[in-house]
Amino acid sequence: MFQGFPKNYKIPEGMADSKIYKQAGNAVSVPVIERIAKKIVKTLDETAKKTDTIFEMNEKCRKSILL
Repeated sequence: MFQGFPKNYKIPEGMADSKIYKQAGNAVSVPVIERIAKKIVKTLDETAKKTDTIFEMNEKCRKSILL
């Protein structure tokens, strides 16, 4: 799986290589963003355990990330 794209993903035929590279480079796939969001939530939760005030602030962020 390249950058989170499924194995059956097809690159359009007849497209210039430069356009394909640009498209791939600018792509943001759901699995990649999901993994980043989960890491952020984990870090926020670990920080929240240390400070109650931070926990209250992070809870709002956590809910918006997990929607």
